[in-house]
This record gives sequence, structure tokens and C-alpha cells, in this order.
Amino acid sequence: MIIIACMVALLISLVVATKKKMNAGLLAMAFAYIIACVFGNTSINDLIASFPLYITFVLISTSIFFGYASENGTLLLLSEKVLYLTRRWKWAPAIMIYIATFVIASAGGGTSATLLLLSPIAFQIADLAGFNPLLVPLAISMASASGDAMPWSAGYATRIAYMTGYFDGEDMYSLCTKVAIINLIMYIVIYLCYYFFFKGHKTNGFENMERPREFNSIQKKTLVILCVVVGLLIIPSLLSSITHLDIFAAISGKINIQFLSICGAVLCALLGLGEENHIITYYVDRNTINKTIETMKNSSQTLTLRGVFVIFIS
Repeated sequence: MIIIACMVALLISLVVATKKKMNAGLLAMAFAYIIACVFGNTSINDLIASFPLYITFVLISTSIFFGYASENGTLLLLSEKVLYLTRRWKWAPAIMIYIATFVIASAGGGTSATLLLLSPIAFQIADLAGFNPLLVPLAISMASASGDAMPWSAGYATRIAYMTGYFDGEDMYSLCTKVAIINLIMYIVIYLCYYFFFKGHKTNGFENMERPREFNSIQKKTLVILCVVVGLLIIPSLLSSITHLDIFAAISGKINIQFLSICGAVLCALLGLGEENHIITYYVDRNTINKTIETMKNSSQTLTLRGVFVIFIS
């Protein structure tokens, strides 16, 4: 009965929010209270504890970090340079996002970290190139999932660890390898279907695009910090997968995209690469998801992640 009540509440939240043009997450949280606390046996403290603090922390830390790169123009200029390199290939931008995501995820970035790293740049490229921004979350989610399943990735090692004790060694590796290959093929085919459906091959013409300006001193420093964060996220994990040395596994286990983002943001603040108060005010919880919200604002899909999470947790 609880599951049915949650599904009905979710449907009502979507319908009412769409009709009244209000935030469905607020309705979802109200329903969560009514279902879990009033008619259920859940305490209010347990309900509050079920709120997605982890997701909130991820959004705040990465938004502040990438806020510096957005405010000082680093991400925009980087996106322009990417488009300039592919100016003769109108079909390339949406495909390049998929390939870049796969490479970073398979090199050790993982699914969630790769999504957080590439989303800001990818949405900038989509905006400049003029293709449907819905291809960005599709490309990043599918490419990161298939990349993290590759035999040399950290995700593959994790799957092997989960299966230890349930399968023989040879069968275990064979099964995980087959799953990785199937994932790779399946996601490529699915993404290509979306790519042509959303006309990802029809972008703005860039053949006459002028060469982008060079990075200024502030943007160069920001770019170096971005590269360091990406390198720290990928290199230890990649070396751990290749060498199987405990030291690299230990280093990789102590590295986290959220805290790397916080350290990167602190460096940006100390180096004066942006106005901290302005970034916290205008970029927190917006930079990585604002494009998606704008794309879906006229759709019933505007239900916030928090509302969905609370309804189902309750």
C-alpha cells in the first residue's frame, strides 16, 4: 500500500506542478510527510534524515568550483576552442562529448565524477553549437556507464569484487567482460538513435569561425587547476588498475570529486580567480543543472530530484 500511495503522490505532484507551474519537489515533500509520518510509522527525524544530503553536498562543492571557471570565462573559451578544432565537422560536437566522457570514465573517472566534470563544459558546447541540449545528459550518462565497465577501469574491478564467492574466477572475469562489451555496443546504438532523432548532426556552421582568443593569466591559472583536479581523479585510479599496486589503490581510495572540488575552489579563491560572494550567490546549485532545468521547464519532468528521492525513501 505504501508503494501505491507513493506512486499516486508522485503522479499528483507532477500533474499539479505542471498545471499550477509550481515546484513539484515541495508537493513531494508534503506528501512524504503525510504518507510517512501521519499515516505511517516513520518519525519526523527519520524522514528528515532521508533527505539527500549527499546530492546537496555534491552540487554545492562542484558548483562553487566550476563557478570560478564559468565566471572568469574559462569554460566558455575552452568550449569555443573545442568547436574551433572541429569547425569543418558539423556532426562532431555531440559525438565528441560522448567520446570524451567514455575516455575519462574508462580511465578511472567513474560515472558520477565524470558527469560532474564534463557537464558544465558539455552544456556550453551544446549552447554554442546549437544542438539539442538533451543530448548532453544522454551522452554523459551512457558513455560514463559503458566506460566505467571496461576491463581496465575501476568499475570493472568493483564488479569483480562483488562477484567473488559467487562465481569461479574464470567465469567471473568472462561474465564481466561480456557485460562490458554488451554495455559498450548497446549504449552506442541507443545514443546514435537519440543523436539522429534529436538531429545532433545538424549544428551551427563553424567553417568561418574566427580563431578564439588566447587564455588570459586568470584563465590559465583556472585551467591548470581544472587539469590538476582531473589528473588527481583519473591517474591514481588508472595506475591502480594497470599495476595493481596497493599504494595506488590507497591513494585512489582517498580521492573524491567533492573534496577535490572544494580544494580547487579554495585555490581559486586564494589566487583571486573570481569573486567568491558572487559565485556562491549565482552559481551554487545552478551551474551544473541550470541548462537541464531550462530545457525541461515547460515539461512535467521538472520534478526535482529531492522530491522524487524523499517520496520513494519514505
